[in-house]
Amino acid sequence: MNTITQQQANERTEQYIRDVVSVISPKPRLEPLSHEEAGDCSDPTDNGPQGRVIANRSHWLRDIPKNDNPAVINTVLTWWSDHNFTIITDDRPAANYVQAENKTDGFRMYLRESAQGGLSLGATSPCVWPNGTPEPKP
Repeated sequence: MNTITQQQANERTEQYIRDVVSVISPKPRLEPLSHEEAGDCSDPTDNGPQGRVIANRSHWLRDIPKNDNPAVINTVLTWWSDHNFTIITDDRPAANYVQAENKTDGFRMYLRESAQGGLSLGATSPCVWPNGTPEPKP
């Protein structure tokens, strides 16, 4: 089955992060946390074929006062709900960690508060073929 390309997956993870950050107040400064162009998807949870990859991006959301974290989390949850995401994890109040999946394209996002009160935001693609099509079998 064809997929979007690895490049498109990388671009979409970045776009989702930019879109979410655009509604957060106060405006955070993004600091890269992890950046995976083509992570291995050889043991996919969907039991699909080998050779696919995932795109994974995460950033610290800097310059947000710790007291604003609950409001930021609520803002992100609202954005997700308004943009076709389903909340799949909400660990509040025990931990400020929420995760959602887009109903259309399978991309996942998370927002997590660290023990020190910093927020990180990430996006991960579903498994995709690097060039959008399965590799020919040898």
